[in-house]
Amino acid sequence: MTYTFYTIFDTEFLAKGLALHDSLVRHCPGGFTLWVLCLDDKCFSILKELGLANTRFLSLQDIEDADLLEAKKTRTLREYSWTMKPSVANFLFTTYPNIETLFYLDSDIYFYHSPQPIYEEFEGHSVILFPHRLQGGKQAKENDVGKYNAGMIMFRNDTNGRACLEWWRQKCNEWCYHKEEPGRLGDQKYLDYFAEQFEGILVSKNLGVDVAPWNVKNYRGTIKKQNGTIMALGTPLICFHFSLFNFYYPSRFILPNGPTTSFDYTLPAPEKTLMYDEYIHKIFKEMKRIQKIRPGFKEGSKPRPNMFKQIRQDVVPLIRTLLRGSVGAGRS
Repeated sequence: MTYTFYTIFDTEFLAKGLALHDSLVRHCPGGFTLWVLCLDDKCFSILKELGLANTRFLSLQDIEDADLLEAKKTRTLREYSWTMKPSVANFLFTTYPNIETLFYLDSDIYFYHSPQPIYEEFEGHSVILFPHRLQGGKQAKENDVGKYNAGMIMFRNDTNGRACLEWWRQKCNEWCYHKEEPGRLGDQKYLDYFAEQFEGILVSKNLGVDVAPWNVKNYRGTIKKQNGTIMALGTPLICFHFSLFNFYYPSRFILPNGPTTSFDYTLPAPEKTLMYDEYIHKIFKEMKRIQKIRPGFKEGSKPRPNMFKQIRQDVVPLIRTLLRGSVGAGRS
């Protein structure tokens, strides 16, 4: 099966975007095309020099029309990247009508298994959405942020898919900001209304798709490796969404690589040893790859903090908490 994906990122997300690409290379042996909208010239230039297989690039000038340029005047870069999601898909379907499906992926998504089960589930439908599945006690938050995650969404190039895509495009051009208002939040809350207005909308039931920090606690105790495949709730983990993942650079032996607090990262847990460790090693590999053609490149990383200051910040409070618990136990 041949897959067509697209993503949007700037230089700050370049290493993560390369990690996404590598995961697709390893898990789409039948072939794929990844379209990348580069949000700045430096990102575009580096990607061109790297010569990635199965990858094609777009610049802002390729897709910016009058509506986008007007919206751009009032949007941050992050908000503008959200605004452009449906416009990029519309451009690709119009310019390349032989594309059957377009699967949008945030650049901080990483695949651990073939996406084929997603396409099998999608068969016979025009749009597939992926629910947040917020963990216990937080489901009510979906009323504000939306039921579905806009970091993954796929459209089919048919009448229903194109109509839904055009509606989303118009809505995003009209309003797409990083704030909660009744019935809208960025590009994401609009997804809640797709099924009310269009036919062929499918909500994925695959629990191995879009596992993320906001729902990973639902999987606690079920994440394990079986016959070389990471399993979560008894199903193959297809992809993990490393939303808001930060990392230190360069690597040091004493402090971990990330996220940005050493204590959180060093807590042992299957999701860290099976998922985060592989991801951070891949990020570091991609940073080195970029540095071969751009020496000194560190975009997207956090500066490594003073080691002793970090230990005081992260470890000392833990020791104090443990000591208080020991004293309390002794008194009882």
